[in-house]
Amino acid sequence: MSKMILSITLILLLCLCSDSAANSRSPGRKIQCCKKVSTRNFSEDIEGTRYQIQSARKPCVDAIIFKINYGMVCIDPKAAWVKEQIANMTVGKV
Repeated sequence: MSKMILSITLILLLCLCSDSAANSRSPGRKIQCCKKVSTRNFSEDIEGTRYQIQSARKPCVDAIIFKINYGMVCIDPKAAWVKEQIANMTVGKV
């Protein structure tokens, strides 16, 4: 009987710890990421020589993030113009 109580206690403790660890990643903050992407060619508007790669992790989607003259833009990494654009740039925080 005591082994069963100990087992249940350990399972509950593990569940509680994993839930709090997941919530501590960004407590009270909304996830800031690209949830939609564009295929439009923004190459004329890109500022600087850096871009950022975002991997899909719900609710985020795969994206290449560029800084443009009026903010940030999330681009589909499969867009035809992207490979040529990033060939001349440096990956990093934009």
